[in-house]
Amino acid sequence: MKEFYESNTDFRRYTDRYAAEFNLTTEQALTHSVVRNAAEYYENAEKGKISVSEVNAGCGAATIAADCK
Repeated sequence: MKEFYESNTDFRRYTDRYAAEFNLTTEQALTHSVVRNAAEYYENAEKGKISVSEVNAGCGAATIAADCK
């Protein structure tokens, strides 16, 4: 997970925002199931298995719940 965090800018940005919102270290955030689910989302998006625009239209996993409108 840490390697993916370091290599994927979008996932790193998500994780950093999540950690800041909940006052966690990056290492702590990476153990949370919400962040692990987001990693899976970003991995699938990176591999082209899902469309980012389709997921974003439904306020998908990559969005912190408070940001979902």
